[in-house]
Amino acid sequence: MRQNHERYHQLFMDTRAVGLLIDPDSGAIVDANRMAVRYYGYSLEQLQQLKITDINILPPEEIAAEIQRACTEQRDCFLFRHRLASGEIRDVEVYSGPVDIDGKTLLYSIIQDITARNRVTAEREALQQQLVDASRLAGMTEVATGVLHNVGNALNSVNVSVQLINDSLRTSRVTNLSKTVHLLRENLTADLLLNSDSRYWHLLDYLAALAEHLQGEQQQLYAEVQAVAEKIDHIKRIVSRQQAYAVNSSINEAVALPQLLDDALAMHITDHHAITILRDYDPIPLQVLDKHKLLQIVANLIRNAKDALQEQDRFNRRLIVHLHCCKDQRLQIEITDTGTGIAQEHLIRVFEFGFTTKPNGHGFGLHSSANLARELGGALSCHSAGPGCGATFILELPLKNRPEALIR
Repeated sequence: MRQNHERYHQLFMDTRAVGLLIDPDSGAIVDANRMAVRYYGYSLEQLQQLKITDINILPPEEIAAEIQRACTEQRDCFLFRHRLASGEIRDVEVYSGPVDIDGKTLLYSIIQDITARNRVTAEREALQQQLVDASRLAGMTEVATGVLHNVGNALNSVNVSVQLINDSLRTSRVTNLSKTVHLLRENLTADLLLNSDSRYWHLLDYLAALAEHLQGEQQQLYAEVQAVAEKIDHIKRIVSRQQAYAVNSSINEAVALPQLLDDALAMHITDHHAITILRDYDPIPLQVLDKHKLLQIVANLIRNAKDALQEQDRFNRRLIVHLHCCKDQRLQIEITDTGTGIAQEHLIRVFEFGFTTKPNGHGFGLHSSANLARELGGALSCHSAGPGCGATFILELPLKNRPEALIR
């Protein structure tokens, strides 16, 4: 028995896997092999003074439950996080089961570090998510392009119809009725005045009143048609701007940032939103970057600001857009609103995938924008003094000067 015990102990100490012997009743580490000493960074004597709860970062009650499962062989593989002597936390996969040594049941645990494997898995999943997002955006772009094309065609037809109605109202002969009544009154002879039936006069009065009423209706309809025509022109301009950007491209090009900001504002904020827009643009040269990625970020920030402002009083809806050139060869686009603001506990999570405070939100708009900002070599941040105090989103990008003239 002594020889078998020594042989077992020798195998335990010389194995290339990290091994621990644990007392399931107290959680004490009874023994550890050389690989465990090397892995955890403690001496053998130090390890033998520790309990498994000093290494495993799970709460003690959860560790006790897992030990019970290992002792009863309900499970033999566990995923834990262990703390090394340096304080570093590592992901580990533990194979554990009961063994009888000197008449006492102990847990023999073999520990395998899977931190690198988990990191690779997380990176692969993140890459997969990026591919899914890119595919979704590509599909959305294709759909948007088709929708914009169809909307544009429909608007052209509506515009033609409005022009026809406008021309018909402008050339209407309603005014001739009023002229006719006037001529009849002026050209009556004295005999007709003496001998005419009173019904004749009532008819003239009726026709005069009808002519005046129809002229009033004509003027009102003409004004309404003019207003509709102006709104159609506004929609056409928005569609035209959208079509200019609705392409799936990752080509860097020279971009006039003030024009891009104005386009984004015009596409997402209209008069009926009752939002006062304040612009503060520094003179910025043309920037060579991916225009479509930048527009996607800015458009998402403007949409969020618009939504936050809709819950405010109409007299307190302000959106301020700053374009600044910093001293460290960086430029900043700041979008500030006087909307509902962001609670402090939410500020650290606004860029997390899936996090949203909107009832119908999806939670990937700001996450995607932050990723796009990093792809452009910049960063996206957020500040808010709390609920009711509005919010400011800051997009910081590297400044790339060009010899072209400065543009406002």
